Amino acid sequence: MDISMILNSALKELAIMFGCFKAYYASACDGGFSIKEVYGENRYARDLSISFDEHVMNKLNSGNISISYSLLEYIGAEPFKQSVLRIIVPVYHLNKMIGVLVLLSYQKRELNEEIEILDAISSQLGNAIIRAELYQKNAKNVKDLKAALNELKETQLQLINSEKMASLGQLVAGVAHEINTPVASIKSNNSIISKLIPQIEQEDLKDMLSQINSIDKEAIARISNIVVSLKKFVRLDEAELQEANINKEIDLTLDLISHETKNRIEIEKHYGDIPPIKCYPN
Repeated sequence: MDISMILNSALKELAIMFGCFKAYYASACDGGFSIKEVYGENRYARDLSISFDEHVMNKLNSGNISISYSLLEYIGAEPFKQSVLRIIVPVYHLNKMIGVLVLLSYQKRELNEEIEILDAISSQLGNAIIRAELYQKNAKNVKDLKAALNELKETQLQLINSEKMASLGQLVAGVAHEINTPVASIKSNNSIISKLIPQIEQEDLKDMLSQINSIDKEAIARISNIVVSLKKFVRLDEAELQEANINKEIDLTLDLISHETKNRIEIEKHYGDIPPIKCYPN
């Protein structure tokens, strides 16, 4: 139960018990009081700052209830047309006044046994208010901690993804390097074979080797293009603003996904004459 519900329930019971036309609780602040919950007339007077005369304050500070017939509800208030019974009950917690209950009634009555009832209610209310405040603070702390935990999880996830991308970049760069080494060797051998083919006298063998050589050249070119595409994709050295050819970037992307598209769709390329654009290629 929150503080507002606790106070409203207590004020309602007290208003019925003492025949009050108005009852409210005001918390102690800066030598005065601030109305927090109102039952009865003028229920929208919350957060209004009020104070009482020295005689009343002396009673309240000594832990006593102030009972009087008065034309004023508090200092500076608009006077009543007739004197009313004004009961001001100090609410304490651990010997510290945390607020007051103010009960206003048109009834003329003597208070005897009711004083003990008010003292008991005041003591219980003080404990209930403090417990409710602690509960609300704990609830807020839990909410803040949950928000901080969620933020931490998101940050952790971002860091993990960043690490994964960095690792992926290093892996791709390593793979590209490993592919490049044998490709260079194959390319060199292919070049030697190309020079030897014209020296072969058997036409059938010559044609077959020429065909193999042509296929190898095409395969080498494709592997080289893939390596270039992978290197450009990670772009570990392109974190600065620079000019990029958009048409080539599109070709790079198409090369990387060619294994997904070559047997499924036909791609038609119609590029415009686009000048280099300054951007972050990665």
